[in-house]
Amino acid sequence: MESAFESEFITKIENPLFVKNVTNLKRAFKDVDANHDIDLSTLNGDVVTNAESAFENSKFSTINLSTASFKNIPSAKNMFKDTSASKISLDNATFNSVMDASSMFKNSSASKISLDQATFSNTVDASSMFEGSKIYQLSLPSATFNKTENFSKMFMDTKNYSNSSTLDLSKINLKQAKDTSFMFKNLKAKNLTLDHSEPMGENITNAESMFEFCDYLVSLDLTNLSFAQNTSFKNFLKNDESLESLTLPNNLNSTTATDFNSMFENCTSLTTINHIDKLRLDNAVNLSRMYFNVRNIYMDDIISKLIANKVTDISYMFASTYTKNPVVFPATFNTSIAQNMKGMFESHSGPLIDLSNFRFDNVEDMSDIFAEPGVSDIKWPSHQNAPKLITLSGAFKGNTNFQKVKAPKITAPSLKDTSYMFSSMNRVTEFDIDDFDTSNVENMQHMFSNNREYFMPREATVNFNLNTSHVKDLSYFLYHARTWHPVVNTFDTRNVTNMASTFEEVWAKPELDLTGWDTSKVTNMTRMFYDSSYIERIYVSDTFVTTNVTASNGIFGGSFDNLRGQQGTSVPGHDISYAHVDGGPSNPGAFWKKP
Repeated sequence: MESAFESEFITKIENPLFVKNVTNLKRAFKDVDANHDIDLSTLNGDVVTNAESAFENSKFSTINLSTASFKNIPSAKNMFKDTSASKISLDNATFNSVMDASSMFKNSSASKISLDQATFSNTVDASSMFEGSKIYQLSLPSATFNKTENFSKMFMDTKNYSNSSTLDLSKINLKQAKDTSFMFKNLKAKNLTLDHSEPMGENITNAESMFEFCDYLVSLDLTNLSFAQNTSFKNFLKNDESLESLTLPNNLNSTTATDFNSMFENCTSLTTINHIDKLRLDNAVNLSRMYFNVRNIYMDDIISKLIANKVTDISYMFASTYTKNPVVFPATFNTSIAQNMKGMFESHSGPLIDLSNFRFDNVEDMSDIFAEPGVSDIKWPSHQNAPKLITLSGAFKGNTNFQKVKAPKITAPSLKDTSYMFSSMNRVTEFDIDDFDTSNVENMQHMFSNNREYFMPREATVNFNLNTSHVKDLSYFLYHARTWHPVVNTFDTRNVTNMASTFEEVWAKPELDLTGWDTSKVTNMTRMFYDSSYIERIYVSDTFVTTNVTASNGIFGGSFDNLRGQQGTSVPGHDISYAHVDGGPSNPGAFWKKP
């Protein structure tokens, strides 16, 4: 009977007795267009040996197979995949011999599926078995799956479980499981009951996204679950936003695992992690976003006990988390081969992060490492080489809790980008950039911009002692920075091409000394001094030229009432022809020249 009615339009099957002793149901009703019930209760399921894709994509209203055992079929692959039936009756089905149950009910419309007699005791592959189905009530009281190796996506996207529903899988045995990746991803059940009778899972090598987006789960007990060596824990519990209590396995066996990327990311309600001491990171390579946005657990103990030797990616690892007390990263957390530290502590709130044991031998990216409101103070390591470091862009950007400009004391010959590094901190009370190697930096755009409350006390002289010999972009460098006495006259600007808004709205008073500046390569001076209303004098030398400038609108625009040239010239807001030393009425200019 293989493909007997495949792709047919059926109004009604008048005499279902003809199927009584059918042995081959493969694709028999696949793609059947029929908006009515089908009663196959006369089917002698004992003799059926093939039911693969039997009802796949069929449009029956209900399917009655209530007496069929299907005990001798080796494959139930796609058997009810994409079916429209709201009810599938399988009251006596055992599926004892089924080895392949992959996609068996995938995307089916049945809301209730009773498999009270089913054991699936020989099933090896149960991947995507219920994936995307509309079930909200599933009965599997006898199903053990004790030989199943592949559970990948088994219950993925079963979204119709309401937030009060329980999925009881207490009989399912994961003893032979190898792949549980995405097994419960996007399952919408408030409670999930797993087998706790004996340890299981010791063969699992892939647990990626196993419980990802189970955002109705409130508690999860994994006490007797264990894992094989080199298991992937990527996205393991990611986005489980309602999860409050988690019990990790007694025998987690994670010492050889390498990937913990986003393992607990966005578990925003989590307050308890039992057996966290069993989680070992000895050989972890990827710890990116591991605890990202875990907001209700203090990270103090977790940080103090870290052991890792091979980690290369720790980006955003503790972003949007909390520490209650000053914490020291232990020497056992070895960062000597780490390449990516981007955003590691972005929005992390705590009094002090001590990185004195960190190594920067291989780090390339430290952008946004302490960005956004968070940690109040840090302790950098003593002077180190960072030969591969490329970017510190936005390192402290927007961290209004951090009131100290504390650059790392490093030798960084590959460092190219310090843009936004100390931007938008709002208030700066301490300033230390000693031993900060910027000898090859090309981009200092917005490096100290938008520190609007004040940038050091009014009487303080702020010496921006930076090597700028390779800088090309100096735009917005001190934009809207309330620094009264900035010292920048030693800047080597021979390679700078962009000075747009470099000093726009800066609060320098009464003078700005640019004596050493060479602007021969600058093409953009748009709004360079715009609205810097406190400046009375700007000192330059003969190397401050505008020969290559092509954009200069508003160079002296805005409120600029106090600025006068050396001979008393009043400066028009948009006229770059005044960007030279004032020569009086015959050659009016905006600048001054020192004797």
